Amino acid sequence: MIRRPPRSTPLYSSAASDVYKRQHLGNLKEILSIYPDACFIHITRDPAETIPSICSLTARVRKGFSKDLDTKRLGQETLNFWAKSNDKNEAQRSDLSSNQYMQVQYDDLLDDPINLIKDIYKNFSISLDDRTLSLMNAYIEEGSSDAKAEHKYSLEDYGLERAEVHNKLNYS
Repeated sequence: MIRRPPRSTPLYSSAASDVYKRQHLGNLKEILSIYPDACFIHITRDPAETIPSICSLTARVRKGFSKDLDTKRLGQETLNFWAKSNDKNEAQRSDLSSNQYMQVQYDDLLDDPINLIKDIYKNFSISLDDRTLSLMNAYIEEGSSDAKAEHKYSLEDYGLERAEVHNKLNYS
């Protein structure tokens, strides 16, 4: 949650709060130093799925600026960066109460988004009215019919193995 002038439009905004979708893994203390009442939702996903996606995106960007791209090195650099960020996040989150930090599973978001949203609202003591819930349901219905672009990449493309990624990121 950031209340500085954002680079993007809030996903949700009211007089009391703004909600932003951002990646802040490992930067909780910095955010809390400016916004001590900030709340965080950490969506956990199998890193064997996310790490090759991040590598693929990074590789596409780097190819625009460099003719040489060592994908194996990129895989190790990416894994090391996220391991360090994950460790920093785990240390910082231990200082937060459950009404300020909530960890949820990505699969739960896909399988039952409305009940997960209800749990999030309840955890952070935010009221959820029928109109908002109805709008959320309509948004989910509309979004589920949209075609998703398929991206093809694998851990092996970046010299990584599932066990190595799970071990380095403490994922089980």
